[in-house]
Formats: sequence, structure tokens, C-alpha cells
Amino acid sequence: MPLETPPTPVYGPDTFKDLASLAAILRSNDDFLKALIDAIPAPVVPTKAAINLASGYSHNASYATTSAIKTGNYVTLECGVINCPASFAAATYYTLGTVPAGYAITDGKNRMGVGAILTASGFIPIQYRINSTGAINFYSQVAAASVYYIVLAPINWDVRA
Repeated sequence: MPLETPPTPVYGPDTFKDLASLAAILRSNDDFLKALIDAIPAPVVPTKAAINLASGYSHNASYATTSAIKTGNYVTLECGVINCPASFAAATYYTLGTVPAGYAITDGKNRMGVGAILTASGFIPIQYRINSTGAINFYSQVAAASVYYIVLAPINWDVRA
């Protein structure tokens, strides 16, 4: 029922009857609006879970834990600093860890991002991917020695049932 504009009552012998009719219309409008308000869906509450790191990697306690944040069907990788082994070979994929259950990509297509390995001589760029299985792999074109940690740039993806 759409909202109804109540008539303006005219003073006279039917004033109280007109006021009762006006009150009934206003009550009907109020019930209609309340039903619309009650039908508004609750806001989506984000959930956050740390990524599961592979053996040899750990979250650096001085920084935010690298986590997946899901808001509805949308996931963002929130990146922190990841402690890692002291060296990496060139042109090799390494498994960094996995995203938590329920946060993995569901369309079967990997997602790519960029990051860096900090070494004693500076940053070395890396690429990383999140596979449809939820595995997080990274790749460095050059060998890296005296490595301190890994940082990743955030990426986003959809998860659909």
C-alpha cells in the first residue's frame, strides 16, 4: 500500500469522526513505513582471519598480521610483514601459505599481486599469486640472499557460492 495523504478535517458536527479517520490513515501510513524499514537487510559484517603460513615463515609481531578480510562476497588481502628463510633461488615458485577456509577464490582463476623481498642490499621485486585452491605462491626472477622479510601489496577478489 502506498502512503496516503489524510484529508484536512473541517470543524463541524463530524469533526471527531474526521479526526478518527485521519488517525486511522496516519496509523496505516506508519505501519506501511515500519514494514519497509523492517525489510531493510542488516549490514554486512566484515570477518578477518590470518593467512596460514607455510613452514619457515612467520608473521612479524611488530606489524599487522597478514590477513584475509571478507565483507560479503568481497575479500581483501591485508598485508603485514612476513619473516622468511634467509635465501631464495632464482626463477622458483615458493609456497608462502594459504588463505583461510571460506576466503579462497571460487571462480577457478588465480589472482596475481606484487610484493618485495627485503635483503641486506635492498628490495627485490616479486610476484605472488593466490590460486583457486587458496594457496599463496611467490616468485622471484633473481636469487636472493641475506633476506630479512617479505612484504606483499594488497589484492582483492570475489568469493561466490
